[in-house]
Amino acid sequence: MKKLQLEKISAVLALATVLSFCLAVSHGKNSPRNAVKKIAIDTAAICKDPLNTRNELISYAQKFLGTPYRFAGQDPRGFDCSGYVSYVFKHFKMDLYTSAVWMGKQGRTIELKDAKEGDVIFFTGTNAANRAVGHVGIIISKQGEPTRFIHCSSGRAYCVKYDTLEGSAAYYTTRFLFVKRMIED
Repeated sequence: MKKLQLEKISAVLALATVLSFCLAVSHGKNSPRNAVKKIAIDTAAICKDPLNTRNELISYAQKFLGTPYRFAGQDPRGFDCSGYVSYVFKHFKMDLYTSAVWMGKQGRTIELKDAKEGDVIFFTGTNAANRAVGHVGIIISKQGEPTRFIHCSSGRAYCVKYDTLEGSAAYYTTRFLFVKRMIED
């Protein structure tokens, strides 16, 4: 009897998971198509002083330096790259997707030269030849400075750490895709 009940509960949970994914993929209110609007509303509600919010966001992000990498991790016990970025923004009541690919559909694309602290930087995965989004971080440098970012790396360091776009032996330069602004000034 209990086994049958557990099987029914498992089937219902599996169906609910599939349905919620389908709703997110569709053009409903949770779709990436509406993500820009959602972020604009959320940031407008809390960003009376965007510069202050940017500074606070960077300070908060730095609290997790050294936190270990964990596949699909979304909390301080361990992060993956998008789980880390999403967690930091969520502290400021800004909902970003926990998938780097989907997060890349949120916000407003800006030129790298216009990037400043708090903007989100996107890269390919470890295979730079595959130009799909595979990694994400938060820019910590001021506009006009060499691009520094904080991210959760699955590489050698295997933790939340700093990196520089231009001075990393071209590793991140070859993987760079675009920058998104999530906090509007």
